[in-house]
Amino acid sequence: MITPFQSMKRTQQLFRRPVRERTKAMKSTVLVLTMALAMGTAAAADPLAQKLKEAGSKDAVELIRAGNLLLEARRTEEAKRAFKDAAMRMTDKSEAALGLALIRMYTSDLHQAKVACRNLKEEYPSSDISSLCYGQVWLTFGRSARAIEDFEAIVKKGGDVRARTGLARTYALMNETDRAIETFRDAIDAGAGYEARLGLGLALEQKGRRDEALAALKATLEEQPLSSLARYHYGRLLGAGKEARSHIEQALALRPDWADGLGTLGDLLLAEGNAADALVAFRKASTLEPERGAFRLGLGRALYQQKNYAEARTELDKALSLVPSYVDATLMLADVELAAGDEFKAADLAERAVALSPDSADVCIGAAQLFHRMKRYTKANAYYQKAAALLPGSSTPLVFLGDIACERQLFKEGADYYAAALKGDLKEFRRSDIEARAKKCR
Repeated sequence: MITPFQSMKRTQQLFRRPVRERTKAMKSTVLVLTMALAMGTAAAADPLAQKLKEAGSKDAVELIRAGNLLLEARRTEEAKRAFKDAAMRMTDKSEAALGLALIRMYTSDLHQAKVACRNLKEEYPSSDISSLCYGQVWLTFGRSARAIEDFEAIVKKGGDVRARTGLARTYALMNETDRAIETFRDAIDAGAGYEARLGLGLALEQKGRRDEALAALKATLEEQPLSSLARYHYGRLLGAGKEARSHIEQALALRPDWADGLGTLGDLLLAEGNAADALVAFRKASTLEPERGAFRLGLGRALYQQKNYAEARTELDKALSLVPSYVDATLMLADVELAAGDEFKAADLAERAVALSPDSADVCIGAAQLFHRMKRYTKANAYYQKAAALLPGSSTPLVFLGDIACERQLFKEGADYYAAALKGDLKEFRRSDIEARAKKCR
């Protein structure tokens, strides 16, 4: 089953192995987990439960809104209660019935979802609600042509604006991203809800337009701060730092048992050098989805940072049993074996990783760094050279080639590599860092 936004490809790899350790491990203060695994007193609250409570004291429209947010957060029982409570207060119960039909879709009950849509058509024959329902059914279960047919029927007659958002999502599912972006924009101009801005942000990300994607997701949060998906994707796309982590924690406060959110939180904590809290996040994620190799890799990385090599090896072996061709796990296991003192195994795993992904500059650099640490300069040099060929204009492999040359007291060669690196993209290194290396190379 394909749920909304699931088809969007991520441009950022969430659980990648760090090419080198960039942050010094800091003393960990282990989190006291709330259901959301969120830090701080603000995150310990349940914003959606509060929203539902407030909606119950207002009107049916607010209950429908609360139900939709709960459904987005996969809190289906609470969403069901909201929609049923709303129906009791409404003469026209179509929106509540649509919400209940969506719950059946989210729980993979295609037959019952179609029955619910058919009932809507019989009860509200002059409304767009049944076509919206059917369109969402087809979209959810990956039947794009049928979804387009139902959504377009509404759009052509100038009906419910949510059909434009549904149509755009369908184009995104079909990887017609430019068309999806245009249709999301049309939906926003026509007055569609925050879901259209969310879809636009993800479609822009898919096209590599990160700044525009962040702006769209930020606008989504301004319109609907309780959207778990918008909160998560905004934090994920920020990529690093306290702000990114704060948004992921808030997303988890809205949707506590969210394996992807927990994995992303673990990744951000590892980048901060906080292995203890990352370990808690990855353990919960792997408990929720034990067959996900990425979470086993996360556990391995966290345990490696804690110098617990035996357990790290166990988790990485599990990752590779789930995904035998998992390059990142293979390289991480090589790091573990080297740290544990087995250079033979480490070298074998590094070679295996390159064989699995021979055209990846990151993998070549990772393998090269392993051999570099073992002072096997010929091997390291060869893989750095390969990475440089795969990434013309990149400063990174040139800096490492300079390092090897200087360690071997080939000072002129080292200076040449550093000079070439200074003319490169400087993505991984600051100019001052390279100049400092060059100064020492004499």
